[in-house]
Amino acid sequence: MRVDSLRELPVPPADKKGWPWDAAVRRVPEKMPNGQPWPRITVVTPAYNQAAFLEETMRSVLMQGYPNLEYMVINDGATDNTEEVIRRYESCLDFWTTQKNSGQPTAVNNGMARATGEVLGWINSDDLLLPRALERTALARMNPEVKITCGFREVIDSDSRITWHWVHPRPNNEDLKRICYVGQETVFWNREVWEKAGPLGAEWRFALDFDLWNKFMTAGYTFHLLPYFLGAFRLHPASKGSTMKTIRDAELRQIYRTYLGRDVGERELQAEIRYGKRMRLIDRLAKTRLFHWPWLADHMVDWAHLPASLP
Repeated sequence: MRVDSLRELPVPPADKKGWPWDAAVRRVPEKMPNGQPWPRITVVTPAYNQAAFLEETMRSVLMQGYPNLEYMVINDGATDNTEEVIRRYESCLDFWTTQKNSGQPTAVNNGMARATGEVLGWINSDDLLLPRALERTALARMNPEVKITCGFREVIDSDSRITWHWVHPRPNNEDLKRICYVGQETVFWNREVWEKAGPLGAEWRFALDFDLWNKFMTAGYTFHLLPYFLGAFRLHPASKGSTMKTIRDAELRQIYRTYLGRDVGERELQAEIRYGKRMRLIDRLAKTRLFHWPWLADHMVDWAHLPASLP
């Protein structure tokens, strides 16, 4: 479903301004710069009791203006008014359903099982895509070596105010196996990657993305960094990052045992990260927006793998 104008979407609440409420929809050109059709991108949103944020999430995907989008929302048995919110937007969705509550991984997997896209990804029902995220994700695929992409993220609060800019060096598999520093909502992968290394493990409650990244890396794939803010991660009192610390720590240990063969915690592995000092420097610079400096970009992005036309 392609949305070209705000008129095609439900009218937002009067007090909501900016992205993705009353900002203009960017109309992406009909063809890529090389004259080829845009790859079909499938985005899945698993939704469970986040109705307060779901409309904002869906609008952030639909307002991308991307010419070849497939968007699905899987209501995982929510007990709030999630279904009511979805129904307001159902004419803009390619598919949506309400299923018995089965957990986030199963909801994502069920969406991916229906996906027809060449490029796949999911965004949780309290997070956002930022403007041009899908366009830039697709443009990177002009290089056939690029199979998985990620970008920077903004961290936002319950009122969508930016509290932090999350930036990092280009991912290195040895580092990424130890610390999950890529933003899940910014990651998209080619269908072949999912078919070879997916799906999500149904047992995970917190670290489902980190386990999937390890599956990808074990299958021989690498992550390519796009030097843009592609997504926004919402941290609020009811989010998993705020309520599941004990579960998070236990699941990380399980992942380290599986992929590193070591019974260790995250803190013990931080000292082994080759980019540790550089990441701390980048984090400090990000607070002053100095990450735009060419020197920093050279250390963060493998430009050789990105097309010159990447805007």
